[in-house]
Amino acid sequence: MRILVLLLAVATLAGCSKKIRVESDTTWEGTVNGAPVSGTGDQTFELNGDTNCYTLKKTTQTGYLRVKIRKGSGMDQSTIDDFGQVEGCIE
Repeated sequence: MRILVLLLAVATLAGCSKKIRVESDTTWEGTVNGAPVSGTGDQTFELNGDTNCYTLKKTTQTGYLRVKIRKGSGMDQSTIDDFGQVEGCIE
């Protein structure tokens, strides 16, 4: 019985994880929870805490930048603008 309760607790907590997935064919930079981040291509950030904010922008005129939020149903944002930016917060 204890094992079943533990397994249910772990499964419930595993479903609560929040992630920001950056997808891009160019270079980008910005912040995730106030910490500086940068990269080229795709990268995933695991989030902790109640509220998590991000601001990301392309460092080029060409290409795309897409941010996918995974918590519950999720949401997506993207830009193809020159030096385009996406930002938001999730709880």
